[in-house]
Amino acid sequence: TAIKIDPQCPDAFNNMGIALYETDNLQSAVEHYQKALSINSDYSDAHVNFGNALKGLGNYEAALTSYEQALMMASNYPEAYFNMGIAYALKDDLKRASDCYQNAVACRAAYPEAHNNLGVVLNEMGDFSAALKSYARAIELRTDYPEAHQNMGIALTAKGDLSAAVESFKKAVYHKVDYADAYNNMGDAQRLLGHTEAARHSYQNALTYRSCDLTAPFMLAVISGVAIKTVPTDCIEKLFNGYAENFDRVLLGKLDYQIPALLSESLLEMHIQSELTSILDLGCGTGLAMVEAHTVFDHIVGIDLSQQMLEKARNRGIYDQLVHIDIKSFLANSPLDFDVFIAADVFIYLGDLSEVFNLIRSRNKKLGRLVFSTEHSLQNDYTLEITRRFSHSKSYIDDLCEQFN
Repeated sequence: TAIKIDPQCPDAFNNMGIALYETDNLQSAVEHYQKALSINSDYSDAHVNFGNALKGLGNYEAALTSYEQALMMASNYPEAYFNMGIAYALKDDLKRASDCYQNAVACRAAYPEAHNNLGVVLNEMGDFSAALKSYARAIELRTDYPEAHQNMGIALTAKGDLSAAVESFKKAVYHKVDYADAYNNMGDAQRLLGHTEAARHSYQNALTYRSCDLTAPFMLAVISGVAIKTVPTDCIEKLFNGYAENFDRVLLGKLDYQIPALLSESLLEMHIQSELTSILDLGCGTGLAMVEAHTVFDHIVGIDLSQQMLEKARNRGIYDQLVHIDIKSFLANSPLDFDVFIAADVFIYLGDLSEVFNLIRSRNKKLGRLVFSTEHSLQNDYTLEITRRFSHSKSYIDDLCEQFN
């Protein structure tokens, strides 16, 4: 090999690192890039490649440092700015990600991937018009860019331009015929337009090209008139296993998530009024709801469908027991003797709440309290929203509280 012929050749180590990176052997790739840089510390390409491998390993800060090193060697290096933008986006620092993508296209105007990624960040920041312009530029540069067409459709959906969104999703699947996500998104837009048969066809295509798809069967049942009372547990488990790694950072930092803090405040007020010692955290996730309130309880049990979320909760060290199970199964089959039940942003995945209320009321050994949050609906009882989450009317919640005391 080139390395054996010349062990002081930085190009050889860099190229070997690329080969290792492309086969997902990231740690070995890192070691080869480090060797290349030890031979030539001014090797800008190796700095970028080193950063990409570090980024793949989740070491975003070190990756950013490596990209900065590359830019010190070559200030107009579009790939360095582009990959730096990806790292900042993964850190949920959208402003800096946007700046990096803008720098990338300033260095190279004809950079469709950078225009597309800039659009994604702008869309997440709520600037749909600017996002659409970025997607349009990406598509202008590369008409057969399915991801850009898909992203444009998502932004158009957010703006409420559903007909135009459908056309974008059609272009996405034209250029990538097995694009299951685009079929699902197209189905959502068609469903909202009242084009039921077209939506059915889109969801069926999603299922054809991704047989393990969880969204399509659920939405096919919805448009077929099947009464949907809950989001399927396998959908919830897959969703939150995917969210676990960045859940706290995104919700608390990016979205300024207040529900756990508000429910914790209610728990602390209850404890002042009457001593409460035990609590069951329904759908505990990473344990956000108990961060403040755990100090006043002697016994805390958490249950969740996502094993990855439970691992994050376990790391907090505040639960006496954590169980990987769905809520209804636990309530129906486990001994219940709790002062309080809490459900923070859990009932949005359960439309019909009567079974949960009934199980708590009928099986708990004491007259416990249920503290929970819902998304408000102006319609009757509960409604499945476009987000595939349920909203509940105040009258429905009031009726349940009265029925189950």
